[in-house]
Amino acid sequence: MNEFWQSELDRQNREYEEQQRVLEERQNAQQMAQQQAALQAQRDFEEQQRQLMEQQKREQEALMQQQMQYQTQGRLAELEQENFRARSQYEQDQLMLQQYDQRESYGIYKFITSMLRAMHSTTGDDEALEPLRSRYEAQHYRLTKFYYECSNLRYLTSLITIPKLPQDAPNLRAEDDEAP
Repeated sequence: MNEFWQSELDRQNREYEEQQRVLEERQNAQQMAQQQAALQAQRDFEEQQRQLMEQQKREQEALMQQQMQYQTQGRLAELEQENFRARSQYEQDQLMLQQYDQRESYGIYKFITSMLRAMHSTTGDDEALEPLRSRYEAQHYRLTKFYYECSNLRYLTSLITIPKLPQDAPNLRAEDDEAP
C-alpha cells in the first residue's frame, strides 16, 4: 500500500508539476503578448509623434512661405509707390524746366530776331549774314516745334500762355515785318 500511495503521490506530483508548467507557459505567453502589445503601442506612439512633427514642419514651412510672400508683396508695393513718387517728381521737374525754357526762350528769340534785323539793315551784306540766317531758321523751326509740344500739355497751358510762332521764320531783311 505504501507503494500505491507513493505512486499516487508521484502521479499527483507529476500532475501538479504539469499544471504548474502549463500555467507557467500561459503566464509566459501572456507576458510575451503584453510585451508585444506594449512594443506595438510604443511604435504606434512614435509613428504618431513623427507624423505630427512632419505636419508641424510642413505647416511652419507654409507659414514661412506665406510670410515671405507678404513681405515680397509689401516691398513690391513700396517700390511701386517710390516709382510713382519719382515719376511724379520727374514730371513736375520737367514742367518747371519747360516753363522756364518757354519764358526765357521767347525773350531770347525776340532779342535775336531784332538783333539780326538790325544787322541786316546796318550792314546790308546778305552774303556775310547767310550762315547766321541759316542757323536762325533752324532754331526757329526747333522753337516752333517746342512750343507746339508745350501747347499739348494741359497742365502747362493752365499755368502759362504758350506763344505761337509762325511755321516759317520771319523775313530778317524786312523792317519790323510782323515782329514776334
